[in-house]
Amino acid sequence: MSRSHRIVPILTVALLLPAVSDVAGAPLRGEVVLLKRSITPQEITKRLARYVPARLGVSASAIPADVKGMLPHLRRAADRIDRVYWDQVSADGWEMRAALRRTARFAKTAEADQFARFMEIHYGPWDRHADDRPFLGRAVRTPGANYYPSDISKREIDSWVRKHPDSAAGLYSPYSVVRRDRKGLHTVPYSKAFSARLSEAAKALTAAAAAYKCNEPPTPAVVPPPPQPPPKKKTRRRSKRKGKRVATPPPPVTPPPPRCRCAPLADFLRARAKSFGDDSYLTSEILWLEARDCPLDIAIGPYEYYEDRLLGLKTSFEAIVYLRDDTESARFRRFLKHYDGMVANLPIPDTLRPRFQTIAPSPITIGNVLYTAGDARSGYQIRAFVLPNDESVRRARGTKNVILKNVVKAKFDAVARPVARRIFAPKLYNKVSFEAYYDILMAWQFAHGVVPGTIQLPGGKRTSARQLLQARYTLMELVMGESIALLNYTWLRDKGELRKRSDEGVAATFLASFFDAARLGASSPQTIAKAIIYNYLAQEWVFRYNATKRTFEVNPPNLGKAVRKLTAEVLDIVARGDYEGAGRLILQHGILPGEVRSKLSELDDLPVGILPQYSSMPSE
Repeated sequence: MSRSHRIVPILTVALLLPAVSDVAGAPLRGEVVLLKRSITPQEITKRLARYVPARLGVSASAIPADVKGMLPHLRRAADRIDRVYWDQVSADGWEMRAALRRTARFAKTAEADQFARFMEIHYGPWDRHADDRPFLGRAVRTPGANYYPSDISKREIDSWVRKHPDSAAGLYSPYSVVRRDRKGLHTVPYSKAFSARLSEAAKALTAAAAAYKCNEPPTPAVVPPPPQPPPKKKTRRRSKRKGKRVATPPPPVTPPPPRCRCAPLADFLRARAKSFGDDSYLTSEILWLEARDCPLDIAIGPYEYYEDRLLGLKTSFEAIVYLRDDTESARFRRFLKHYDGMVANLPIPDTLRPRFQTIAPSPITIGNVLYTAGDARSGYQIRAFVLPNDESVRRARGTKNVILKNVVKAKFDAVARPVARRIFAPKLYNKVSFEAYYDILMAWQFAHGVVPGTIQLPGGKRTSARQLLQARYTLMELVMGESIALLNYTWLRDKGELRKRSDEGVAATFLASFFDAARLGASSPQTIAKAIIYNYLAQEWVFRYNATKRTFEVNPPNLGKAVRKLTAEVLDIVARGDYEGAGRLILQHGILPGEVRSKLSELDDLPVGILPQYSSMPSE
């Protein structure tokens, strides 16, 4: 059937309906949603083909028996969190997707199915790999997503806070949404705004904790030896019978009871369930950091700031269930001894060094994903994370640094390698390696141990870099992480801790990963950050485009010096909370140059991402 013949019945139905929203209170109709499409069925088929299915999981035998019963409950909790994330991204995205699914199910139309699948990749009607341009409807994606009223501006919020200073804590809270009524602006805590889904997620987490069955002998607690009093300063008491002075015995040491290895994870799940009801995450964050012995782990909650492009303060929900790979994790433990050296190597002047707090990171954990949801699954699949993002928790207790190796490998094979083949001459393409790709990501994990401290303003008030830089902080944090990662990589390699690879191979592998990120769309925070690095290094003649051969080249001798120069500049901006300086860096270097845009247009037929298929996670 031709396209025009398919549209006729849809138009007939639409003429009987008042608007896109249907009759008030009635479910949205998929036929009406399809009428608002901004691209053709042929185009949606083409775009879907750019996502490569990837099986993510582990063998059944790799999952320990004592945690298998937890998995269905963790998946249910993750799915409820996924639903919350839909509502954070847009007010009506989930209803549009549900309408398309109903139409695909009952009318059996391939067109509705394809648009629904594309919405499920991008969590809304905007293509994250095409500068968030809409593919359903004409509404643009607002900078504040659904955290704020769609027509609000930063100026309106700042003006309201000046007039109502008591409202600042709620408006700037990472765990609230901002709404407007006839009285003005007000906030709704996450626990109330998403109460139904968060309550369901909390019940699932509590059930997962209860499902843990310790099948192993509990780990005995280490009992410290009793304290020995100094020989010449013994505490004595006088005997009532004989008047003699006798030594007071030390108090008995009661050993703590032995614990099963995953009991701390169960404690975290129960505490995080409570956090969903009261928006208080400090206790559960600390318990999560203490749960380090269980081979199974889950990061679940409001973490990332990427969706809030208005102020950069609101957190989005996500869930990542993974299984630790002890063999791979052991490989990286030895890097910790070099952490102080890597920090000392950072180009921070002595006058500004006190403005940073360095957190000795915990050993990097290598894991394999079992399931993801929410922000971790949308568009660009998460490869690694350093959590929690709460800077007070980081300073007090550290972080978990996790690389998800099965995702890294799937993305390198499906996306980065084909891109490298297209942008380089064969000789340079052969220098690109998964090992360098993987090790640069590892070095990036250490970059998150550098945390900006508080900043004292001229009037004496103390604030943070995030508050001063606002939405620009996310970009500066990304640039800081990427540039420090390159410094750390070369430093560790020169110390003999990594297999020797030339700067040519490192630069080429990084450039391939830049093109991978650039295909997210020019407005993506990751793309802007990578563009800043590319343009800065191209200005220093680390990268160059050969217009005759239509390929990119690298100049290895300039890499180290150029990366140090960039790192010094961005660290200075963050240390000072320099809003204007961040703006200048973004304006000067944050736009994709012509040669990159030209080459990107030649990559339209290549994959842009993976479609995860979770092979190890039981359904609800």
